[in-house]
Amino acid sequence: MLTAAVGITFSVLFLLAFWLTSTTPGARAPDREITEFYASSERRRVTLVGLYIMPFAGIAFVWFIVALRMWIGRS
Repeated sequence: MLTAAVGITFSVLFLLAFWLTSTTPGARAPDREITEFYASSERRRVTLVGLYIMPFAGIAFVWFIVALRMWIGRS
């Protein structure tokens, strides 16, 4: 049960962080779009929240791998 819970937690955190950081302008975006993005504090804040969530997703992934290894070792 622990392995499944940690795996689901990792998935949710990773997808949430990916979704929040995907709102940034792409490499081929015009200069005007990039300027508007960085001038808007609200859009920057959403991206920063995604960047702050990503390390927790990494920690949950490591925890998932350890729990999975322990589960396999006991089986």
